[in-house]
Amino acid sequence: MKKISVSLVIASIILIGFFVYLYFGQTNSFFDKDLKQETLEQDEGFPNMIGDYSLFREDKESGCQQLNGREVCADTSQLRYQSDNQLRIVHFLTIENPEDVHFAYDTMLQGGDQLPTTIELNGYTLDKPERHEISWIHGNILIMVQEYSSLSGRNQTMFADGNNEVTRWFLETYPPKDNF
Repeated sequence: MKKISVSLVIASIILIGFFVYLYFGQTNSFFDKDLKQETLEQDEGFPNMIGDYSLFREDKESGCQQLNGREVCADTSQLRYQSDNQLRIVHFLTIENPEDVHFAYDTMLQGGDQLPTTIELNGYTLDKPERHEISWIHGNILIMVQEYSSLSGRNQTMFADGNNEVTRWFLETYPPKDNF
């Protein structure tokens, strides 16, 4: 009788663990051979401090959105780094389907108030969808940094030149590379 009780308890624990695993949607298992390094880097987290900038807010979500009639799915992080009078907002989008990377990026570039331009930074040619934004592709990840100055308690747009620790850190850690 004691053996049966112990076996039932162990089986119950395993069964409950399995349902918890399914409930929380664990899709990237140990056996997933296609897991990309970029996704692993994102899951490790982002630094709380980059130079004089401190991370004061991080929002994460996953989901799908219709872009020009095409469904694009992504895991997104929006990171807000602030120094004394500077704000850097980093949008970090890991696109689920590799075929959607360029489509989503081109859609983002066309969605601005002005025609996109480019900027040379650290030997890379990067896109500027708006005058305060710098963006690039790193594998299946879209990265956009918005650069602001905060004067008199208001966010005022400034011209993005990449001359700050946050933009340089993301550019060095996730340099432009196109795998597709």
